[in-house]
Amino acid sequence: MNSDPIPVYCDLLDPDRSSEFAVPLKFLESLAGHQSIVVSTFARLDNCRALDDWIAVRGLGDRLRYCLRPFRYSAIDGPRATKLRLLIDVLIAQRDFFRRTQDHPVVAKIGMVHFLFNLLPLLVRRKPMVMGPVSGFELFPLSMAWPFLSWRDRCYYSTFNLMTALLRMVFRSLARFRRRTIMICATPGDRDYLVGGRRSMAVRTLVTSEVTMPPMQSPDSSVHREILWSGAMIARKAPLLALEAIATVLRSRPETRAVMLGEGPLLTAVRQRHADLPEDVRSRIELPGNVPLEQSQRRIGAAALLLVTSWREVNSFVVYEALAQGVPIVSMPVSGMRNTVGRFGLLASPGRDRTGMLARAMMEILSDQVGYRARADGGIAILQREDCDNLNRAWYMAGIAA
Repeated sequence: MNSDPIPVYCDLLDPDRSSEFAVPLKFLESLAGHQSIVVSTFARLDNCRALDDWIAVRGLGDRLRYCLRPFRYSAIDGPRATKLRLLIDVLIAQRDFFRRTQDHPVVAKIGMVHFLFNLLPLLVRRKPMVMGPVSGFELFPLSMAWPFLSWRDRCYYSTFNLMTALLRMVFRSLARFRRRTIMICATPGDRDYLVGGRRSMAVRTLVTSEVTMPPMQSPDSSVHREILWSGAMIARKAPLLALEAIATVLRSRPETRAVMLGEGPLLTAVRQRHADLPEDVRSRIELPGNVPLEQSQRRIGAAALLLVTSWREVNSFVVYEALAQGVPIVSMPVSGMRNTVGRFGLLASPGRDRTGMLARAMMEILSDQVGYRARADGGIAILQREDCDNLNRAWYMAGIAA
């Protein structure tokens, strides 16, 4: 195995930003745990300071170095941050990176495939490589989200699905003729396409989690009677759907209570609908808004189940927090939830009656808490072990990609 640092290309890298950046950071930390790496990425806002802090906290100062290049044609935090200009910068950066690493192993990290040709040029390179984590192949769940979208959003996401279908077709065609192995570390949302729909043996796939999973905690074995929903009250999380499903359950189970944690643009609408519920149901549903992290974790541990109503969700940290405490989960049958809730909780059956299917799933868990808590208990340890194994295999491929 080559002892030289492994060169890594990242489109964007910023520890202070959202969870989409948590995936490559975990990926890089795993690689640096085995062999020193040099990361090429773009200078974005204040990510130099954030990267220095992250490297120091993780103790990777002697194993991970990075070099930043400026955006030449686009200002990602300015008025010229168009996708076309950003695409030009990305393609130039990829070209320069491969020119510098002709005789070295290559690990290429590509983020969200927001446009067609961000990922595809790498497939024609005559090198083994590891790409990942990659996401963007999953079709938007238009039929599930349709009732919650405006006509403008319906047109936008319909076009998005057409472009994604085109991306899939071109990717499949290029991968079919590839002779050198390419390993793709995919986010769970793309698992069905990249694992189940693989068209070339040259394409190997792994699945990585977007979040650092919490340690296992001792689950409470007592009987619980509270349904918990937690998240930003935005359209994608469907809090109104959650409220209706919870109210349906509470009407038939007078001993059950519920709490909905979080705030957002739909909080007013949720409170208005909450006020219209019958008194015996309304009095058993709390809407405390945002609460401190410690209180949120206590509420999760004391819950009978966690309800997730998002119509698009790759990974949700609250799901892992629930599994860490052995709390069963009910979720819509979407994207990344299939790899977590589908194995350790209960996915609601698809259908037009979304309120009814969620309510039936919750009542099933409430009727058999012992069985479902046993199913959820230990789930976080299994997922963490799989996550580590996949990241280690990615490192192995990076080391032999000569």
